[in-house]
Amino acid sequence: MVADNNPPQRPEDGAPGSAPQWGPPPIGQQQPQNAAQGNTGQNNTGAYQPQQNAPQGNTGAYQPQQNAPQGNTGHNNTGAYQPQQNAPQGNTGAYQPQQNAPQGNTGAYQPQQNAPQGNTGHNNTGAYQPQQNAPQGNTGAYQPQNPGGYPAGGGYGATPPGGPGGPGKPSNPNKKKIILFSALAGGLVLLLIIGAVVINVVNSSVYGPDATVRSYLTAISKGDASEANKIAAPGVSEEQAVLLTDDVLGEAGEFITNAKVTQSRVSGDQATVRVSYSLGGTTYDGYIELSKAGKQGVFFDSWKIDTPLVGDLAVYISNSNSEANEAAVNGVTVAFGDEYSLPAYPALYTVGAPGSDFFTAEDVEYAVGTGTRADYEGVELELAPTEALTSAAQEAVNAYLDECATSTELDPEGCSLRLSWYTDFTSVDKVAYTIDDYPTVEVDEYGTYFTADGGSYTADVTGTTYDGTKDTLPFGLDGDWGITGKLVIDGDTITIEDVY
Repeated sequence: MVADNNPPQRPEDGAPGSAPQWGPPPIGQQQPQNAAQGNTGQNNTGAYQPQQNAPQGNTGAYQPQQNAPQGNTGHNNTGAYQPQQNAPQGNTGAYQPQQNAPQGNTGAYQPQQNAPQGNTGHNNTGAYQPQQNAPQGNTGAYQPQNPGGYPAGGGYGATPPGGPGGPGKPSNPNKKKIILFSALAGGLVLLLIIGAVVINVVNSSVYGPDATVRSYLTAISKGDASEANKIAAPGVSEEQAVLLTDDVLGEAGEFITNAKVTQSRVSGDQATVRVSYSLGGTTYDGYIELSKAGKQGVFFDSWKIDTPLVGDLAVYISNSNSEANEAAVNGVTVAFGDEYSLPAYPALYTVGAPGSDFFTAEDVEYAVGTGTRADYEGVELELAPTEALTSAAQEAVNAYLDECATSTELDPEGCSLRLSWYTDFTSVDKVAYTIDDYPTVEVDEYGTYFTADGGSYTADVTGTTYDGTKDTLPFGLDGDWGITGKLVIDGDTITIEDVY
């Protein structure tokens, strides 16, 4: 830098009538506070000395100072312009604007901005030294501290206690309580929201219609008809519910597997759940209707099944002489009645002859399913009489004929005891029958009717002969006696009717 050989003159230097140039304010004027300025230890040269961020000696020239504390650097006053930035500066005796750094007492005009100023140890040079954003010492010079203008009241740059706005406003003693209560309220609301979400999730997953249906399917898949009936009432009479029992379902050849809920729809207090399951290599489906039945555990819904998951087991019995149309289902004799069909839980059933020794039939396996892939053809069961039925029918016929033989009348009804007495008697008083051989019974292919042939009997007839005397003569049939009728089976008991 080239030294300024014509520095501004002061009145003290012999310029009469001239205004102070870059010197301190007149004596008695208040200097700006807000910053402490120290003595920099420099001589007052009266020259303009800008100082910027670098240490400089006393040059007697303009040295602006920015962004650095300024101390006594030990430089000699050269009288040249030496700008200094961001570094401590010595006392140059010249105009020294200072920014962001503390400055010593230069004796020059030093505006100060936004930073406390300490005593830099500078001598009062009488030169103008603006200072910005740094603490400054007492330079003994006029030091305004607000670059935007000079505040009124007491001098340049005076700042009232508590900051530019005056004394600080006292804090509200209830502010902490308000914050605490707000936090507690917010936490409570959050807990309520979380609780509602948890209840909703648990209600749908654990206590919803899907959960009820899953429990129902589990019971059926285990062959537990009693548990299934508790979850969903069959809704039929006791006679119609004979297949919905542990004795029947529990003995199934195969239970459903892979039972699951595939779709669920809730509408108010009603719900429809679609299910699927596997049985015998086939995947079946079905729909279960439910309705709300109050609450359980205070918060959770209780659902009941309105339409149980049941199919139809229809059995058409051929050659049956029983009006009850009996057949054995999984070893249990069941009367299908006139409708030939009974409700049953999905499973694989074995249908055979009723539980007696009188009939036999080839067992038939039948899968009871639901939905679109269910088989509604039912089972055709062909019964065949056994030798046990023929033997029981023979005993029934013999007993019947024994009753016939006790008669003392001519030709008792239904016994085929016909006599040609009128060839020898004009009138008959009594008859005594004796069975010599019972007729042999044969049962038809249906086990319904029988024919008994080849029997023999003798009848001793007492009456009045044509000559008017009393006499007893023998009558009867030898090998040609027989009867025909219908077998009535009641469990293990056989009776005959409609005999002729």
